[in-house]
Amino acid sequence: MTDTLFQSIIDLVQSLGYMGVFYGALLEEFFYIVPSSLVQLSAGAILLGELQFSFDLIVKSILWVGIPASIGVTIGSLPYYALGYYGGKPAIERWGKWLGVSWKSIEDLEKKLTKTWWDDFIFTGLRALPILPSVVLSVGPGVFRLPMRTYLIGSFLGTFIRATLMGFVGSRLGAGATTFAKTVERAQTIGLIIFGVSGLLLLFFWLRNKKKKSTT
Repeated sequence: MTDTLFQSIIDLVQSLGYMGVFYGALLEEFFYIVPSSLVQLSAGAILLGELQFSFDLIVKSILWVGIPASIGVTIGSLPYYALGYYGGKPAIERWGKWLGVSWKSIEDLEKKLTKTWWDDFIFTGLRALPILPSVVLSVGPGVFRLPMRTYLIGSFLGTFIRATLMGFVGSRLGAGATTFAKTVERAQTIGLIIFGVSGLLLLFFWLRNKKKKSTT
């Protein structure tokens, strides 16, 4: 099934151009099993691969990949945001295993946020960096009641930065873009594990310091 989705997304990009990037991003975001960088990298290879490094390449990376991909991802993520917003922990515990997200991953994301206005920048940055799975960054803000306006702006800007860069990278990789996309997806999984371990270590040191203070 995954390979079929891969090929369907690539066919969309080849046949529809930048509109295929938009539709592919919708599919990519909705079907979490598809590597979240597949569309951007493939689009760069297919639509921009014949261009030499130039200002024209940068502009087309923005217009043909960055903008349509960020719109598609932002719209495609809304069902998951709604699931977190209206379903909360019970919904995650019930359906999370089918969506590739656990309650622990949501808690790990919460530890990354500061509960201040800096959260807007942190969320945008997390969207831009291929560290955490996209579904976690869609469900989590819903659970935390991140305002819809903030969520939409952060998702769009973060994905725009990421998609534009991925489109450029894909244009340089050519036929190796799909393989690289799968590598990025594995890196996201590793990033989530590191994120979780870091959270546990912070919790351990916090509890240890708390215990020391209570005994003094």
